[in-house]
Amino acid sequence: MQYLDLIKESKQNILADLTAQDRITPEKVLWIDIVGPDNKSIPWVFGKEVIVTFGEKAKKELSKEYWFFDTHTARWLKQGSLSTDRQIRIKNSGFYAFINPCLTDEEKPVPYCKSTINAALTTIGTKVFAKDFDAGSYDNCDSSLDFKVRRLNDPCMFGDHIFKDFITLCSNDAGKIIDLVIKVTDDSNNADSVSGNSKCCWNKSLSQ
Repeated sequence: MQYLDLIKESKQNILADLTAQDRITPEKVLWIDIVGPDNKSIPWVFGKEVIVTFGEKAKKELSKEYWFFDTHTARWLKQGSLSTDRQIRIKNSGFYAFINPCLTDEEKPVPYCKSTINAALTTIGTKVFAKDFDAGSYDNCDSSLDFKVRRLNDPCMFGDHIFKDFITLCSNDAGKIIDLVIKVTDDSNNADSVSGNSKCCWNKSLSQ
């Protein structure tokens, strides 16, 4: 089993037919073959079925929807979707195309927020940025995500009740738990949010 570069193959190969049928250009195309101990192809037995399970790295690279190129009709045929454990059932060897989900990305990022962070208030108007609350948020397509944060209550009157890049702390926050909502957005404007909080520690020298 190997990856093929569709861009290089498309000018000379039958794989170009997938684009000609107004399908989304695949991110990955696999050639799936059955081989013996000598690494030589074994003829496919009619009516047999093989289950292919992809490893962790491949799981992240492949979309759920996949297609198979039927050499008899010279067309790409939709085979179905990967199971939850990322397995596919194949009845023929040949080209299998996995559609690139990032060309029409509709999947929300997965937000993770630190349960608690401590913010030392050393001056009036200390800013705490949304990114500071990130605990490993991720997205299926984008590695550069946009983070916004808002308070559920805004005792400092800095307009922090709406999503912004940061919240601003004031003396009213000293020693208190601040309830927050973090919103994570990808490049396709898909967004999701999660709650968290922050404890503000008032600097002793300023509290005297």
